[in-house]
Amino acid sequence: VGPLSAGGGGGGASVVSKSATYTETITTGELFIKASGTFTINLPTAVGNTAKIHVKLTGAGSVIVDPAGTETIDGGATATLSTVDQAITLYSDNANWMIF
Repeated sequence: VGPLSAGGGGGGASVVSKSATYTETITTGELFIKASGTFTINLPTAVGNTAKIHVKLTGAGSVIVDPAGTETIDGGATATLSTVDQAITLYSDNANWMIF
């Protein structure tokens, strides 16, 4: 899967639907991931990343959001969405991911 053009600099956003393991490479702009099923979303590195990544579980399943390498999400190794309509928005602090 190649990088998505998310229209950084005030442009539009990209929306993708995923139901199997997925690796994202976005570094700017906004990305909305609609997830359904049980699988892992692998995030890009937080270092130098200015993207906003939104993940929402839109169907049955359990989605693990996994940061790159030893990076964390709010201090944890991963974040898990396990309830339909549960969602997170991720921002980089230039070292790790934070949930807002």
